[in-house]
Amino acid sequence: MTPKQLEYHLHKRLTALFKKAAQKQQEYARNNDAHHAFKRQADMRKHKVIDVMVTDWSKQLVSLMDIANDFEAGNIKNITNALVEEKSGDNIIYSIIFETIVADELRKHGR
Repeated sequence: MTPKQLEYHLHKRLTALFKKAAQKQQEYARNNDAHHAFKRQADMRKHKVIDVMVTDWSKQLVSLMDIANDFEAGNIKNITNALVEEKSGDNIIYSIIFETIVADELRKHGR
């Protein structure tokens, strides 16, 4: 891949991720709280919000690990660019959500 091709790919993916993150925001938010869904899960499970979020994120990480394991085993018939983009994109979005939850928690502690 040339630097120009990489630049094009990054632009295309980041644009798509921005749109998908906006959709996720609508799914997770309620009452002007971007982390509503994670907070509700935390209340239900008697856990901290960050723990719930990381547990949800781990499912996304497992998807990437499964793809990597399939590659290593030579089992690539079901692996597509679309699948890899979806799963890696979900992980990027969860990483950003993680950042925002940590930022909220730090703000609560005056940091």
